[in-house]
Amino acid sequence: MTAGLLFHCHHTVLAEWTDNAEERAEYILRHKPRGEVELRLALLTLVPVEDLPGNMRDKAYAEWDKACAEWDKARAERDKACAEWAEKNHKRLCHPNCPWDGETIFAKGTSVAALAGERAIGCMFNELPKR
Repeated sequence: MTAGLLFHCHHTVLAEWTDNAEERAEYILRHKPRGEVELRLALLTLVPVEDLPGNMRDKAYAEWDKACAEWDKARAERDKACAEWAEKNHKRLCHPNCPWDGETIFAKGTSVAALAGERAIGCMFNELPKR
């Protein structure tokens, strides 16, 4: 993984921070139109972290760490809200014979027989995908 300032990471941005330049190059190879790939890769230029001025490097990492902490906090708040909502609405919205016991769906075994043959109205997989 190569981190640093990446020139022409996107066609409308001169330079931006990346934690993985190789990942971006792979993305270009796999997902961008064939007629653009050669030019994009030819211009994709990484300035490694160690070549950046110390204050820029330190500032970039400090801002990244702060953003990650805020992201983690927001994700934890979202997960907590989702868990509370799910707990309140589970019985109403899930399968009528759902074996969930507060810890696992396998409280009555691992077979679909635990559902006593019924299918939930909102179930995504009323029919199993063919293999």
